[in-house]
Amino acid sequence: MSNFSKDQLKSIAQDFHDLSTLIAQFRLDQIHGGTPLDDPEIVKLLGLQWNLMNTSASFYVQAAQVALANADQAATQITAATKAANDAIGKLQVINTVFNIGSAAGVLAAAIMTGDMGQIGTAAKGIYSAIKG
Repeated sequence: MSNFSKDQLKSIAQDFHDLSTLIAQFRLDQIHGGTPLDDPEIVKLLGLQWNLMNTSASFYVQAAQVALANADQAATQITAATKAANDAIGKLQVINTVFNIGSAAGVLAAAIMTGDMGQIGTAAKGIYSAIKG
C-alpha cells in the first residue's frame, strides 16, 4: 500500500476548494437573479459550499493517514471527477443539479477517507451521474 503524495493531496484539496468556490458563485448568481437570501435552496447551497470548503481545508491532515494500493489511480479518478463537477457547475442554471453534484462530491470525499478503491470509483461515478441529472 502507498500513501497519497504531498502533491496529490494538495491537488485534491484544491479540487474540492474549487468546487466550493463554484457553488458559492452559483449561489451568488442566483441571488443576483432575484432569489431571496432566505430561500431554502440558497441556504442549502451555502451549506454545500461550506461543507466542501471545510473538506478541502482538512483534507491534507485526514488523507495523509489513508493508505491505498494504488494512490496514483485514485488521484486520477478523483481529479477527473472533481474537474467534471467544476466544469458542469460553471455552466449550469439548475439548482437541483448543483445540489446533486455538490452532494456527490461530499460522498467522494468520504469514500477517499476509506482508502477503498471500489468505493472511490463508485463515488467518482456518482459525480458523473449527478452531472447528467
